[in-house]
Amino acid sequence: MPRLHAGLVLGRRAIALAVVEERGGNRTLVFDRVAARRELGESVRTALSDVPAHLRRADLRIALSGGDVACDDLWESPQGLKPREVARIAPVLLEARAAGETLEDLSFDLSLEAGRLTAVAVRTELLRTLVNAAGEAGFRVTLVTSIPAALATAFPTEPRIVLAWEGQEIEVKREGISLSWRSRPKDGASGVQLEGSLRDLTPAQAIAFAAATVNPERVPNALRGLPEAPRSFGERCRNPLMALTGTAALLLVSLGLLFRAEMDRLGAEVKDAIQVEADLVRRHFPERKAVRGELLRSVRDKLRDSGVAGAGGSSPSAFLFFADLGKHFPDVEPLGLSIEALDITPDGGRMTAAVLPAPGDPLRNASLLEARLNESVRIAARGDFEIRGNDVQVRLKMDHRAK
Repeated sequence: MPRLHAGLVLGRRAIALAVVEERGGNRTLVFDRVAARRELGESVRTALSDVPAHLRRADLRIALSGGDVACDDLWESPQGLKPREVARIAPVLLEARAAGETLEDLSFDLSLEAGRLTAVAVRTELLRTLVNAAGEAGFRVTLVTSIPAALATAFPTEPRIVLAWEGQEIEVKREGISLSWRSRPKDGASGVQLEGSLRDLTPAQAIAFAAATVNPERVPNALRGLPEAPRSFGERCRNPLMALTGTAALLLVSLGLLFRAEMDRLGAEVKDAIQVEADLVRRHFPERKAVRGELLRSVRDKLRDSGVAGAGGSSPSAFLFFADLGKHFPDVEPLGLSIEALDITPDGGRMTAAVLPAPGDPLRNASLLEARLNESVRIAARGDFEIRGNDVQVRLKMDHRAK
């Protein structure tokens, strides 16, 4: 199933929107729109309301212009800086760069990748306005970052991007592993300098496409800086873990109810069996007191006293006969043995087979088969052998061995 990503770009004087379909690594622009920028919440709701209903399951990624962010800078990271140390140095960096703003009013995030620190800081009030307006239009915001960060990350193979759009000029430059960008107000005609398959995009399409396709894990995300945003791994996973716990609880309750129903059913069957056993004892053994589990022993005693069964009181078993036959059956490969017919009954059995004649003594393999079966304490085998062509026909009659 294709995945949908929506990119919303807030320029200084306009808003650009793009919906991209991702299927098998290919990305296709399926919807785009440009509108004049008015009051922030109203502009976002109006732009998103034009998206067709079947495309609204897309997650929304937002890129902001330089006028909407307090900081969108890029630095070379100090040597040996670790990701867990970034949070400690972020306030120091942002306090110097976000002039005229207080950290208490900002939601900010820093990302560390390829030896570079990338920052984004947005006023918390503005950020909540964006999230609420998108939610009213049926979209879930997953990323809020800056336009330069989105362009640089979405188009990693472009050595130079120069984009002028609605009162802002953005320039992104790569020289080897070095990356830099600049964003400044500029009036004039819109334009974009891209190469390859992106050269036919308009500035609005290019920047909205970048916002829609950028990897949220590779750019700073102001949503992580909201006061209510989860800070630890446990907080981030709290809701999925709670859902998983609820599902597991329901599963365990269902299994418990199933086992309880099975126990009740089994208990009812045992109770019925005990009642039937007691009835049989009263009917056939009125002189005995009904004791649970003693019916079979009473029947065996009665059969033994009547002389119908043998002294052991047990009947021959075809299953035991067959099991003993398998236990003492020789390896078929050396004998060249092939079974043509095998009939097992409680009274004994018959087998018709063929073996290869042995050099010097054609009937040796057939005699070996008979001898191996006679090693059983349960089976008495008597064989009839006949040479037919290249085989020796074996007909064995097998009886229960007398004790």
